[in-house]
Amino acid sequence: MGKMQRRKGYEFERQITNWFRENGVWAQRVPLSGGTSYAKGDVDIYLAGMEADPTVAELKVRAKGFTNLYEWLEEEGVDILIIKQDRHTPLVVMPIEYFIENWREEDETMD
Repeated sequence: MGKMQRRKGYEFERQITNWFRENGVWAQRVPLSGGTSYAKGDVDIYLAGMEADPTVAELKVRAKGFTNLYEWLEEEGVDILIIKQDRHTPLVVMPIEYFIENWREEDETMD
């Protein structure tokens, strides 16, 4: 992986970490993410607080690698996208704003 790709990945990890923190959810970059077998993922997100195990997030950024996903999500009335490859578990894709708004609603009802 070239220097430009590493920098692009680092900047995205930093951006996502800061975005969660600014929205009241503690998140932290995994040190040396991808460079060691010590820890998995790129960012740990503490959705249930610091006492609970974090949600481990693997981040991917591509110039045009996810075009169809964005097109499908931009259709009127679509909130989330559920995708599945043959013989694999379905995945949920959603805008990060939608995720945090709905997590926050769930979190507030638990108090």
